[in-house]
Amino acid sequence: MLSDEQIIRQVLKGDYEGYRELVQRHQGAIYCLAYRMLNRAEEAEDVVQEAFVRAYSNLSKFRDRARFAAWIRRIAVNLCLARLPREIPSEDVESMLDAGMSRDDLVQAEVILRMERGRVREAIAKLPADYRTAITLRYEEDMPYDKIADLLHEPVSRIQVRMHRAKKMLAQRLAVMLEDAV
Repeated sequence: MLSDEQIIRQVLKGDYEGYRELVQRHQGAIYCLAYRMLNRAEEAEDVVQEAFVRAYSNLSKFRDRARFAAWIRRIAVNLCLARLPREIPSEDVESMLDAGMSRDDLVQAEVILRMERGRVREAIAKLPADYRTAITLRYEEDMPYDKIADLLHEPVSRIQVRMHRAKKMLAQRLAVMLEDAV
């Protein structure tokens, strides 16, 4: 199997079918990322398509060909950020936050676990866009803070503060959701 870098070299030499291999190799991960950020399947599909079109259009300008996966992820994140609605300006939210086993048991535990995961995803989906993006990149994409900062072109300290506040907001929202469920 060819590496991404080898495929890119072939595409740049005129083997345009090779790009199909890159798309097939990375589209699933890009779709998952876009879906988690946007929480809408159609929007995520559009982002995947647009990200790969943009990457193809700029392939000759791409220098670090061994890191295609990181590059296409950056393109997708930027496209998602451009699509996210601005619910409440994050500065307003930040100032508000600153103010204040049998088989049956296993099945039941699995059902409860799935319900809890659904609640967490629902709570994440309701976060302001920049908080939702940071949480998604950190916990769904398993990116360290410095990589998130690079990807979003922001200082690591800002990402750390945003993550702290996002976690605090999630805890508050999940507590409310649990109270409503009881």
